[in-house]
Amino acid sequence: MVLALIALVSVLAIGNFDLLSEGFSRRPVDVILKKAVHAARYQAVKTNRPVFLNFDSETKIFEVRDESGQLLGDAFDSDVEVLKVEFFPIKPEESLNNLPVYERALDPVERVPFHPDRSCMPFFAKMEGDIDRTIRLRFDPFSNISFIED
Repeated sequence: MVLALIALVSVLAIGNFDLLSEGFSRRPVDVILKKAVHAARYQAVKTNRPVFLNFDSETKIFEVRDESGQLLGDAFDSDVEVLKVEFFPIKPEESLNNLPVYERALDPVERVPFHPDRSCMPFFAKMEGDIDRTIRLRFDPFSNISFIED
């Protein structure tokens, strides 16, 4: 009887551990996008040519490609169901006190260019996932720093 209880508890513990380990291996889409942005900057410096980051809506994968369309490095996919990812350029405008005011463009772009000098087009990404949550990340054009937008 005691052995049966121990076996039952161990089976339940192993089953729950498997579920927990699956959850730990999942990475949110914003974390994967940040890794893809870092990889795009790296590939631009490494190849000394502009590279482009895009999101393939059919395969739900972030890709880094060169000017000819060749895939550079690994593609970045998410375990989370991503419904939509859009990249929007941010255009600077002058304010009355000559400080830049950043405005979002209304139309998304297909891909974001990254240059060998480690800069990129100022942009923000809008990601819609499977948990009824929209994430907006604004990326600094000269570093890997990103900011969550409301």
